[in-house]
Amino acid sequence: MKIPVLSTFTFLALVGVNSASAWNFTYTYQTVNSANSSNYIVGMQHIQAYNEWTGSSYWGPNANDVQATITSKFTFSAASTEIFLNTRLQAYNWAGNGRSDYGFTSLWGSTDGSNWQLIVDDPTPAAYGAVNNVVYNQDLPSNFLGNTTLWLQVRMQQHAAPLFAPGDAAGFTDSQYSRYDGPGINPPSTGNIFELDANVVPEPVGWQLIGLGLGMSGYVFRRKRR
Repeated sequence: MKIPVLSTFTFLALVGVNSASAWNFTYTYQTVNSANSSNYIVGMQHIQAYNEWTGSSYWGPNANDVQATITSKFTFSAASTEIFLNTRLQAYNWAGNGRSDYGFTSLWGSTDGSNWQLIVDDPTPAAYGAVNNVVYNQDLPSNFLGNTTLWLQVRMQQHAAPLFAPGDAAGFTDSQYSRYDGPGINPPSTGNIFELDANVVPEPVGWQLIGLGLGMSGYVFRRKRR
């Protein structure tokens, strides 16, 4: 009886390749009101969740003229080789026509929680009534790779924003993070407002199986050609 050695080891090799192509770590949330939105948050300062009259939701400062921060820590099973990030920041300028409020936002990253590097800046727009809507949707730079941890910190600050009590639908901020546009905005947001995926250094056993499978495949081919 013939034993399908080639098929067996080819299958093992393909399983290894498919496993390597999938993300080793994935985390998403749809809105700041989602049950898992704070799963990796390790610190908040001067922050509250806002729910606007438009049905939109986001995190923003709970006071004016102070730096508001959200700090998150992600831990991987091994050193990272690739990290993809999709997130949204906003900054508004309403300074003019009798108003004086404005805000600015930035996103920072770290591998140790102490030394921070700027990922993306979202400054106050130059024009009155304008918004800087920054969507970061790409791999992080290589300087954030090669470690088992990734820290993210959002920094927000605003001046003279018309703040309201938590839960008041009339309240809003001029510096926003993870804004999910509700049905009162055209078009409203869809999908997840935050996503972080990572690949890590593969376990040696997995790659040994792939090598063994390919080696046996070659051996069987050589036997057939004789």
